[in-house]
Amino acid sequence: MMKHLFTALIVVCFAQGLYVQSARENKKIITRYLLEIFNDKKLELLGEVFPDRFVRHDLNDGTDTWMTVADQQKRVGDLFHAFPDFHYTIGDIIAEGDKVVVRAIWHGTQKTPL
Repeated sequence: MMKHLFTALIVVCFAQGLYVQSARENKKIITRYLLEIFNDKKLELLGEVFPDRFVRHDLNDGTDTWMTVADQQKRVGDLFHAFPDFHYTIGDIIAEGDKVVVRAIWHGTQKTPL
């Protein structure tokens, strides 16, 4: 069992169709995503913050991957299985247009491999 503490920089772009939400609305969405869906482990709410199909931009390796809400539920569910006490603490949220950057720290105790 290893306790992990990571600083995360999360960049998210929100836009559905031709409608682009305000920076303020986007801050609310990412806050809900991290605090309610991640911290409270409410994966059933992912469809309320993601469209049915979206692109996941991975800052670690620079890849872009098309995903569905079901893909994201599996991905996050696997993370929760490996880190049952996974928790985000939000530091800063900066938003402009359809982009949101979050400086956050997550911690958790790894119980199984990912």
